[in-house]
Amino acid sequence: MTKEQYNIINSTENIKINTIVASVEETRKKYENAYKSWTDGLDNELKTMYLAGIKTKDMMKHFDRSRGAITSRIKKLGLKELYRKT
Repeated sequence: MTKEQYNIINSTENIKINTIVASVEETRKKYENAYKSWTDGLDNELKTMYLAGIKTKDMMKHFDRSRGAITSRIKKLGLKELYRKT
């Protein structure tokens, strides 16, 4: 690989990283907890709210996270499958 090719690849990677960082910062302006880790305590709260039938939009406000974050966590925890109403 030539030095020029290396510089082009390195520059492209830096642009990608900067874009991701900017995206996270923009999302956190709307949802303060965006991209932060879920703790066991938060998972338990989510489970309790889910079982109580709390609407997703209310969970979004409570956790200060996006709809996608809430629905993804519900899926990851398997709440729909574990507590499917038949």
